[in-house]
Amino acid sequence: MNLLFIFTGGTIGSTLSGDYITTDENKPYELLEAYRNKYGFEHTYNVMTPYTELSEQNTGETISKLIRCVCDAVGGRPADVDNDKGQAGLEDCLDGNKEDEDDCRNRMGEVGKCCYDGIIVTHGTDTLPYSAAALSYALGNTCIPVCLVSSNYPIADDKANGVDNLHGAIRLMEDAVSHSEADASTEIENGINDIDTMSTGERKQDDKGMRHRGVFVSYRNHDGIIYIHRASRLLETAAFSDKYYSIRDEYYGRIVDNSFQKNEAYKESDDKQDPIGEVVLADICDRIARYHVYPGIQIKADDRTECILLEGYHSGTLNTRLTEYQSFYERMHELRVPVYLTGIRKGISYESTSLYQKLHIQPLYDIAPVAAYIKLWMLISAGRQWDSDILNLPLGGDM
Repeated sequence: MNLLFIFTGGTIGSTLSGDYITTDENKPYELLEAYRNKYGFEHTYNVMTPYTELSEQNTGETISKLIRCVCDAVGGRPADVDNDKGQAGLEDCLDGNKEDEDDCRNRMGEVGKCCYDGIIVTHGTDTLPYSAAALSYALGNTCIPVCLVSSNYPIADDKANGVDNLHGAIRLMEDAVSHSEADASTEIENGINDIDTMSTGERKQDDKGMRHRGVFVSYRNHDGIIYIHRASRLLETAAFSDKYYSIRDEYYGRIVDNSFQKNEAYKESDDKQDPIGEVVLADICDRIARYHVYPGIQIKADDRTECILLEGYHSGTLNTRLTEYQSFYERMHELRVPVYLTGIRKGISYESTSLYQKLHIQPLYDIAPVAAYIKLWMLISAGRQWDSDILNLPLGGDM
């Protein structure tokens, strides 16, 4: 199996220096060594580093760099650096300590052909759901497996889950490769011999029925189980917690007895729109006014605001009785600034939700709030339609 590791920093790539955690360029390789010592590792791999930051420093620029780095690898496109646009191509991602450019290009294979069986992105935990959702929407659900891996503590800490999280990602990709090779052997036996001339990555790109397409997150919570989440369904952690969950706790699978086990209750819709692909995001998203509602909140919009994104209470509710809120929603409607609501699912609702249509509040059903925000931001930045009909179309396994 041939893997690509993309290191971006975060706690998983950090060390404790005095009283502070700081990024350490050597830590990513210590992660691989720690993994090898615990689980063994015999796969070939390549390394890229588009940037090195603690993830709380994540911005539209760093997300854009990560998107381009992964898209280039998936598409077999060793693109040139375009620093003016805040993007990173192959030359900007290369880690000169491990690979020179010519060798790295050779290992990537021919332009236009992906030679990787999977891509593992190491990332910090703070903004993990944001980058995960961005990659989901950039790539959709037809690419080779891409899995984000993080750690709740620096790798040297006994409490760290980073090595186990990496284990989950590698087991997921091994499962994908084993099923792809089994399917290929069956097709060859049935006389479809041309598939034998294709690389694994190229075959998997063309195989619409391949296993584990798209973007995932591997994460071990305190119950000791390594869960595999669909990246577009990840919720943010609660305050003072380092536990991650999928929306409605519908995880994609988990690692059981050292092997991947699919969650039979998990369901998702096929993509109903094209992946967004590479997109340049501004450092500050001033076109979306995003609010998590609470009693007494003051919701505002300025001349740059193109839409309002509200995250309701856990049951998809918000205050619809206060006249100040009613007047605000009516004013936004007159200005043609849509108001969207996340954190709501289809089905039985409370009485307060009956006013949503009258107040011109447009629900985005059954989507993680972070994913809704990133989806909206990327669609706006890409110049694509972003009305509620488009936002409610599944992409990247988000619904």
